[in-house]
Amino acid sequence: MGASVVTTGSGALAPTEWSLSIDDDGHRTYSVTLLVKADTFVEGPLAVSQATGMPVIGTAYSVGGESDSYALRTAFLETKVHKQTDSSKNYYWDAKIKYTTRPFERCPDDATGNPLLEPAKISGGFNKYTEEVTTDRHGQRLLFSNLQIPHGPQVEFDRGRAAVRVVQNQQTLGLAALVAMVDTVNDAAMWGFSPRCVKLSNATWERIIQTTGDCVYYYRVTYDFETDYDTFDRDLVQAGTMVLSGKYATSGANEGSWIDVQVKENGTLQDPDPTNPRHFIRYRDRHGNYGRTLLDLEGRPHDDADSPHELEVEYYSESNFALLGFDTGAF
Repeated sequence: MGASVVTTGSGALAPTEWSLSIDDDGHRTYSVTLLVKADTFVEGPLAVSQATGMPVIGTAYSVGGESDSYALRTAFLETKVHKQTDSSKNYYWDAKIKYTTRPFERCPDDATGNPLLEPAKISGGFNKYTEEVTTDRHGQRLLFSNLQIPHGPQVEFDRGRAAVRVVQNQQTLGLAALVAMVDTVNDAAMWGFSPRCVKLSNATWERIIQTTGDCVYYYRVTYDFETDYDTFDRDLVQAGTMVLSGKYATSGANEGSWIDVQVKENGTLQDPDPTNPRHFIRYRDRHGNYGRTLLDLEGRPHDDADSPHELEVEYYSESNFALLGFDTGAF
């Protein structure tokens, strides 16, 4: 039992009705009515829709002796019993299908009844923000003529982070796992970005009743990602107003250089310990003025403003976003 599309002797489609419309944007839409023969008179429209020889959804227009590679078959289908004599009963049907050059809003397949089979929808843009910079476009450190590092609005510049939104239908939500992933970064390469360059900033969802079959729920989840080619880690310039106990020597071989000054600990003098917060004092420059200074890795003043030490901060934990179920390969 079943049905098949009636074709010419050469196997070409032979429509009973055939038309073309072109809209204001120049897109072409072909309407083609095919004759379908059922194996028995009890075969209905569902069998006709699945008839052997029926053009597959998404294939290019090729009817009779002409073709249009830019026009693809849509999911549209309209069937009715072919006008016929009583003796032929319901053996013949008309099946109207369409081809169009207009882009599809969803994947052109037959899985319209199951929302869980729909591919994820991906869109994007850029999120604008301002960032204080410490180097110019050539990588040169920004310094005033007094060798101080500039701060504030005068060195804040606009930047844009590429944002990616992914919307997909899921059978289950997995709220606990989702909560753990928000505000984490990728643990592996994703969309062409290196690890720690993609952050899941937000996720929203809604529970929807599936319209086919039993009253079953599924979830439509929207994932909002941000990207940063420099990673979401931060490098902080080591600077402050407190330094390890010491002073600038005013004479001798170390004149002008910073020297340690011993501190009293439990009644005895000892060299300052960079791990002991009690061994730090307020910084004074070579003229005895209190101020702020760059620091070396043990808390002493660092005079080379061109190459300050930096503190690397990895704040965001990592997640395997591939577990969310959509493609993480490069666009």
